[in-house]
Parts: sequence; structure tokens; C-alpha cells
Amino acid sequence: MVEFTVVIPTLNEEEQIERTVHGAFANLKRLKLNPEVIVVDDSKDRTYDILKKLMRQYKDLKVIHRDKEKGIGSAARLGIKEAKGKYIIIFMGDAPDDTRYFPAMLEKLRQGYDIAQTSRFFKGCKMVGYPFKKRVCNWL
Repeated sequence: MVEFTVVIPTLNEEEQIERTVHGAFANLKRLKLNPEVIVVDDSKDRTYDILKKLMRQYKDLKVIHRDKEKGIGSAARLGIKEAKGKYIIIFMGDAPDDTRYFPAMLEKLRQGYDIAQTSRFFKGCKMVGYPFKKRVCNWL
């Protein structure tokens, strides 16, 4: 049985996706779980090609490539629908959060919380290279 699913929506993440997937699996391995990682990819760049290569490396990686439907919300919903895990974390493909927080998030979910999430706006977090206008819009 899969206990833990990580859903990763992606859109044109060819520069980052390999680091994101490797980081996710490295931290999942430390948790000693039977995890799955589902990437819902809306990309037009080389992201899907990179993900196909990564699927050969990680047996617990599932990739859903979409050509027509777009959007982080619908990608997250599809990933949740496809998830087999008891606990699910949505993790952005550009990795604005750190996979090292998976254990803390999983612990909260095991304690009965409905939702556990990270935020780039938590105290002590830094946003590097993040456009000011986007920062303000995200914060609002």
C-alpha cells in the first residue's frame, strides 16, 4: 500500500525538474515509505522528455502529460484524483519549497491534520530572485 503521494504540477520546468524529482525521492527514501510521485505536466518545453528519462530511474514516478488542459488547480486536482497514497502533498515543480520539510508535513498529516503546507511567506523564509509584483500578488 502507498502511504504517501507527492503531486507535482509542472509548466515549462526543464531547468529545474530534474533537481526537483531527485530531491523529492532523496527525502522520501529517508522517510522509509512506500511513496509515489505523480507529476502532472502541462509543459511545451523539454520538461516531459526529462520526466520520461526519470521514469526509467524511479519506478514510483508517474507522469501525466496534458496537451489541452492547463492550470495549477486542475493539475493538482488530477494528481489528487490519481493518487494512491493515504497522505498527499502538493509540491510545486519549480521547487519554491524544500523537500526537507516532507517529514514535518507528513507528521502533521499522521496526527490528523487535513492540510499541511509550506509557504514562501512563513517567518524566516527568503525569496531569492522572485519578482516584486508577483511577491505582492501572491501575498495578497
